[in-house]
Amino acid sequence: MNRAKWLFVLLMFVSAACNLPSVLEQSGAATETTAPPLPTIPLTATPADLTRSLLENLEYTLPAGIEGEAVSFRLTDGVFQRGEDTAGADYMQVRLGDAIAYGDLNGDDLPDAAVLLAANYGGTGVFVWVVAVLNRNGRGEQAGVLFLDDRPAVERLQIENNEIRLEGLIHGPNDPGCCPNQAIRWAMRLTPAGLKLISASTRMGEVWQEINLDVPLENSRVGERLEMSGGVTLLPFEATLNYRISSEDGVEYQSSYLMVDAPDYGYPGAFQKEIDLSSVPPGVIYLEVFELSAADGSILSLTAVRLIRE
Repeated sequence: MNRAKWLFVLLMFVSAACNLPSVLEQSGAATETTAPPLPTIPLTATPADLTRSLLENLEYTLPAGIEGEAVSFRLTDGVFQRGEDTAGADYMQVRLGDAIAYGDLNGDDLPDAAVLLAANYGGTGVFVWVVAVLNRNGRGEQAGVLFLDDRPAVERLQIENNEIRLEGLIHGPNDPGCCPNQAIRWAMRLTPAGLKLISASTRMGEVWQEINLDVPLENSRVGERLEMSGGVTLLPFEATLNYRISSEDGVEYQSSYLMVDAPDYGYPGAFQKEIDLSSVPPGVIYLEVFELSAADGSILSLTAVRLIRE
């Protein structure tokens, strides 16, 4: 009995020993596995914003007076000052305004900026300029400037559809220097010539004085004859509007006037005119139609369209 048990155990041991090499062979034959490569995540550089701190310490260029020679300067913490005596001929102080608008102005999908610079040349006047600043991969670069008014009240400054939009109050012909009371809406666009006013309207009582062009449309191709038609919300003074044809570089080719038909003052009107463009060279041109104030020559309403002269 005991002999049979021992014989059984011996047979089991021999069987396991015989199978052992095959187990070791399988283990030794196992190949080393390599982890699959991690997916590649594309890195997209986030364009740096034109922060207020950057804009407060940027170099700008403004006229040294409304009609004066241009002068370049660098703000320091939002302020530049030249000279100490406010009665001196060279005195100039410039401050960055509170309102800053952000958005794309030149179609490169980078966040540009629109700022207000308030310049004092001595005396009580504080002349405010709208300035377009392009984002050059995080560096600011002034690209255009347009005069707004002496001590205006800006209520809205935004960038929409590559345009700077501004609403606020400027001085009418009879407003005292302290208190602008003429409500305006402006739209500005960057062109090779700088910052260009492409739309302006003025509130007269409860009505906004506006010019609307039906023909031609923006970016239309035109030949030697240009058909123009549109309307106004209020009949202008002496039923007259002005128009101008210029290149995108600011070279004026022609300017003249056109008449508006309306029942009487206080009513909307319509206009139509054919313009001879035979002397205008091919290229990008702008057609501007505008009304000037009979009191002070300022722009009351304006519309402008970009055209391609073939």
